[in-house]
Amino acid sequence: MINWLQRHASTIVIIVAFYVSGFFAVANLLPLSSRDIGLGLIAGAIGGLSTLIAKIVNERRAGRSALP
Repeated sequence: MINWLQRHASTIVIIVAFYVSGFFAVANLLPLSSRDIGLGLIAGAIGGLSTLIAKIVNERRAGRSALP
């Protein structure tokens, strides 16, 4: 798993930076409370972790099926 994270570290950092900057840009334009902002960040973190876990599981399954 560490090798996978090292290969995709720059992509992960870029995606997180765009999400957070975009989220706060929109949050500054809309009248959101701090609770709404917190909920949005938590929802983004849950979605991101779910996607990361799905990607890791998918790569492991693909690696097993490629073996003879």
